[in-house]
Amino acid sequence: MGGGRTRFRRVPPEAPRTRFSARYDRFADAFGVDRIVGRWELARATDTPPPTPWNGTPYAVGDLPAELSFVTSTSNGIVVWSDGRPRMISPGRHFGLTLRGERLYAFQITGRHGRVISLPLSAGHIPEPGTGWRMVTHLYGLNRWIHQIDFVDDELILTDTLRNRLLCYPAVERTIGRHCSTRHRTIQLTPDDRKGRLSPHYRHFNSIYRNADTIFVMAHNHYAGTGRKSDVWLLDEEFRLRDIVPAGGSCCHNVVLHERGMLVCRSVEQTVALDGVDLLTTEGFGRGLAYDGRHLLVGASVFAEEYADRDHDNGFIDVYAADFTPLGRVVFPRSSIRDIRLLTGDRGLGNHGR
Repeated sequence: MGGGRTRFRRVPPEAPRTRFSARYDRFADAFGVDRIVGRWELARATDTPPPTPWNGTPYAVGDLPAELSFVTSTSNGIVVWSDGRPRMISPGRHFGLTLRGERLYAFQITGRHGRVISLPLSAGHIPEPGTGWRMVTHLYGLNRWIHQIDFVDDELILTDTLRNRLLCYPAVERTIGRHCSTRHRTIQLTPDDRKGRLSPHYRHFNSIYRNADTIFVMAHNHYAGTGRKSDVWLLDEEFRLRDIVPAGGSCCHNVVLHERGMLVCRSVEQTVALDGVDLLTTEGFGRGLAYDGRHLLVGASVFAEEYADRDHDNGFIDVYAADFTPLGRVVFPRSSIRDIRLLTGDRGLGNHGR
């Protein structure tokens, strides 16, 4: 990486959804295929800073706060917004994001599998690529249906939407290149019959959030296939079920506690609800919430069932004051928004305040 020049290999594109891929997703980790294919995909993926492969440069609309600094995962890459400008820091399809210490962690899709990577974080900022800048692969060979990720104490928790479970990895920041099957424990929230979306038990647990002694897990419930609206599962700190609360919407995402109650994205209804009452309109499929006591960020994208179609329209992040007054919007051309984290003081992080 000398002289400020970088060389990189492309992240393998996400495999298309076909009849074969549905069978593959169902049986791959049962027979160790994830170890072989995941290692091959890992060898093809980059661990060095990329150039900026924009589908169109993100831009601001309205009067955004000058101090606003956040990171978002999109269908085209991880983008940092700070100092009033965007920076692409990792290309390819990503989903979950979280922060811990001096690293930003993310789930990146690599072909038929995915990996957990981390990037440097310094005083709430992502450094410019250069000497000492390093992307690290911590886990590989994961199925590509991992959604939100977060730390609960010292464990990194991954929401495995395909298998109705949470995957728990302790001290992952000290581990490089660990295969997914070496997890410390699996929290199987409902039966796993390996049929994924075809299962009558399918819940699509997609978001995890810890506040005080309660762990909130969103059950999306795949309304189109099951006819069930979404629920928020309340677990204790040992991941034992306490209660199930209706989310009041379909294919919901995200849980964050505001001073006035629980915020949830009712994705199909295109609203954000506060304690069960619709509060904001998202103007698209809502996914991604971040809140620091001053600013609320809400992500939305034009919904399409097929992934290829999700890159034809713009995604955006709306920015509100703490009292829900709209301040402005950041538009992401030809991208869908997956997750959002404020770089400092994000109350949506499971270890916030600990």
